[in-house]
This record gives sequence, C-alpha cells and structure tokens, in this order.
Amino acid sequence: MNSQNLYRYALIGTFLIMIWSPLIGLLFGEIQTESKHPDRVTGFNFSTEKYAATAYGSYRMLMDFKNESDQYFSKNFPLRTKLVSLFLYIKSDLFGSNPLPEKVVEGRNGWLFLGNEDGDVIKESVAMEVFTNSELTQIERNLERRHHWLDSLQIKYYVAIAPNKHNVYAEQLPIVRNTRNTKPEQIENLLQQQANIVDLKSGFGSGSQNLLYYKSDTHWNEEGAYLGYSTLVKEIKTDFPEVFLIQPAHLIRNQYQFTTGDLARMLSLPYSESHFSLEFSFEKSAQLLPDQLTVPDNYKRLADAYESRHRTDRNPLKILVFGDSFFINMKKFMIESFGETIIINAYKFDKEIILKERPDVIVHEIVERNIDVLLVP
Repeated sequence: MNSQNLYRYALIGTFLIMIWSPLIGLLFGEIQTESKHPDRVTGFNFSTEKYAATAYGSYRMLMDFKNESDQYFSKNFPLRTKLVSLFLYIKSDLFGSNPLPEKVVEGRNGWLFLGNEDGDVIKESVAMEVFTNSELTQIERNLERRHHWLDSLQIKYYVAIAPNKHNVYAEQLPIVRNTRNTKPEQIENLLQQQANIVDLKSGFGSGSQNLLYYKSDTHWNEEGAYLGYSTLVKEIKTDFPEVFLIQPAHLIRNQYQFTTGDLARMLSLPYSESHFSLEFSFEKSAQLLPDQLTVPDNYKRLADAYESRHRTDRNPLKILVFGDSFFINMKKFMIESFGETIIINAYKFDKEIILKERPDVIVHEIVERNIDVLLVP
C-alpha cells in the first residue's frame, strides 16, 4: 500500500470516527449528554411503553414524538459543545468570518440580529424586499372578507404587527435602509383606517428609556412587550372602554441577568445582559383554565403550546388571540385586562374556533417578518 492510499484511508477513518463517536458514546453510555439544564429535558422518555401506541395512534402523537426527540437531541447531543466550538473557532478565529451569516448578523455594540435564513428578514427590514401591488390587493381583499364576516357576528378584529428588532434598533445594524416603505408600512398606508391595523412599535417613542429588546435574542423583552400591549389595548379601548389598561404606575421593575438568547445560542456564545422583569403592584386576578380545544393534527409545535385560557372578573369581555412567540411576553398583561383571554399559538384565522368561542374581540398578532401570512385567505 503506497503512502497516498494510506493517507486516504486514514482520512476516511478519522472522518468516520468523528461522525459516529457521539452516537456510539450515547448508546453505550460512555459520553454524558451536555445539557446545561437536565431538568428541562427529562420529559422526553425513550421508553417503548410511552410511545407503543404511536404505531396505532394519531398523527398528533407522532408529531409530538418528533418534536420532543428533536428538542432532546438538540440539547443533549454528546460532544455538541466541543464540536460546535471547534467549528466556530475555525470560522471566526482562523478565517475571521461570521460562522453563521445566514442565521445571525452581528451588529454594532454587541447586538445580534436574525439573518436572512428566516424569511429574508434583513431584506424586508431595510425595504429591499416589499409587497407587489397584486399582493397588496390580495391582502386588502382577505382583510375585507374577514371584517365583513366578523361584523355579521358583531366581533371586532385587530391586526397587531410586532416589529422586527432590526427596525427598532436599525442604528445597530450594519446595513443602510432603503427609502421605500417596508411591508408593514405598505399595509398601514393602504388599510389602516378600514382594517384596524395596529403598529405595536408606535408606542415606543415616548416609552421606557430601558432596552426594549434582548441584544442576544430575536424577541422583545418585557419592557418592549408592555409598550406593545399598551398600544394595542389603547386601540381596543376606543371600541370597548371597559377594558382594564395596566398603567406604568402599576409596574414594579426587578433587574435580572438574561443568559438564554436564541441568537447567542446559535453561535454558542456565552452572553449575559441586564434587563427588567415587570411585576404588578395590584393583586393579579387572572386564573388559568383547562384547555378546551383540539390540537390540529398538522400542528408542528408541542401540543401543550397550542392553547392557553385565563379568566378574570374585571369585565365581561372575551378576547381571542391568534399569535406567535412575540405574544409570550405580552400574555401576562393581556390576561389581566379582559374577562376571558384565549390565546392560540398559531397564525391560522380559524373560523371553527371563532364560531365555537364567539369572542367580543379577535387580535391577530403577527411579527413583522411573518407578515406574509396575511396573503393566506
């Protein structure tokens, strides 16, 4: 065997060892999983007893199995930290480049931003990509149909647009914005008067001087969520004066260190930043209620995330929310403002749920980067 073949076989053998060693170590218990929070993954159970019924059960059970297994392995994959750190070191330290440029954009002063891999968010935030006239016509038609149908049921409908971090802290983004209107601005200019379009960013100007978004995460913090909540509820109060609005004087701020930013995790960066949690000076009255809706078979998240339901005695109003992860930090405020609050963690404008619940108010909360969902009838 000549030296060239020997080198080739050694290279192949090294590659195979690198690929298979984590799985072999996990199967034989030689390598410990690397989750920093083992208590958060104990819900995933490999026992055949739990999932024996999946062979005969529903698609929902299989999806839960897939989602739980994905979460388990993403947090517990052996050697994950070492392998990712090696990759990041080679890309950033040796070659001086962003290791995940499509996933994460590094801004100024330690700010991290979601990259174009998730729906061209950079291009849309700087107005490089906008709606066509035909798309705007389609959105206008869809919203008109929804309003007409809901008016017949005496239900008020609001579309609440949560802003991308890229537009709130544009000065930290190393990209110059185009002079055209962004997609949300196009919709607001076209439909604001007749469609109850609420720009949740509009209350930021005169609000808190504290940070409104996490520097290491895609989402707003509780300060930003409160200002978005306040903007939305003030708009709803023009139609329903009895809605309870949590005032700034009701808030108690407690400083804490935020260390779990999703963008920092993508880069495996240690990151700690100071933020404030917001508690109430009044006694909370919202009571959690049991789930009542059937989780759709094609729901791609964990079933427990689909629905949440709360009730207070503050007023008789019932609100139904279709939304996304930006509503998580708004939730604590919204559930104290209405008699009953039902939150569906999905965008679908579900007429079956609406007819079953018969709310007084529907809020369709959509983060700016996903605003294309309004194109769906």
